[in-house]
Amino acid sequence: MPSLSVQSAMVLAIHFLLAAPAAAQNLVANGDFASDVSSWNAAAGGSFNHDSALDVNGNPASGSGSALNLSPVAFGTYSVVQCVDGVTAGASYDFGGAIYFDSTAQTAPGRANVVVNFRDGASCAGSSVGGTTTVNVLTTTTDTWVPVEVLATVAPAGSQSVFVILLTVKFDGNPLRQIEAHFDEVFFRSTPVFSVPALPPLGLTLLASALAGTAFWRKRRHEALVHEL
Repeated sequence: MPSLSVQSAMVLAIHFLLAAPAAAQNLVANGDFASDVSSWNAAAGGSFNHDSALDVNGNPASGSGSALNLSPVAFGTYSVVQCVDGVTAGASYDFGGAIYFDSTAQTAPGRANVVVNFRDGASCAGSSVGGTTTVNVLTTTTDTWVPVEVLATVAPAGSQSVFVILLTVKFDGNPLRQIEAHFDEVFFRSTPVFSVPALPPLGLTLLASALAGTAFWRKRRHEALVHEL
């Protein structure tokens, strides 16, 4: 059996050493809007509907949620919310989604983003104890899905639940003008934890071989340099 090169052994050893983080469960219900917009609650001042023709992955069997903001005041907001229970204060969470503006549907300037607001009561009762937001996606960024996410957000002290908010802001106060933002693959989940598994026998053998080979190469290189001198 031919021997492995030092580089090959190192690559294989690293492959055994590194483990991908365990996938954390998405705590948002119906974040992919596969067939409807159930589990989401829309505010007044607009509409929130399922759009089966537009999906972040181009899946014809799925779709997205379309938020239409018709606010009659400048910088008027229109939000769609979902409450997520079981939040642990001090724990780390990731959240985000994807946002799309159709260039043919925008008649006013504006923006959209995903926001979280932590609450000190179960079922989003009680008071807000803090929150944060993804970057803004402007209506000038059209005809492309823009992924947005915030990683490792720590739930503030007292947190028991969180509002996940799909927020749109219409800059123009003309009630005859609108912005329409599509949202898809919305998520809120525990930040994955990386783990390093115990090396199996083959991994240990490859690692030992790689380390020994590296030491041998360095020794030979040192001897060659001394000889040249």
